[in-house]
Amino acid sequence: METSAPKKSRGLLDQSNERKDVLEWDIKFVDIRNRLDK
Repeated sequence: METSAPKKSRGLLDQSNERKDVLEWDIKFVDIRNRLDK
């Protein structure tokens, strides 16, 4: 991903990408927690 791009020019697409990244991280975290619980 480009970190040099100014945030103002990124727009809605990048917001949805960030949301997807957070969602994927949440899924990984829940998966790890489930393994620890077993």
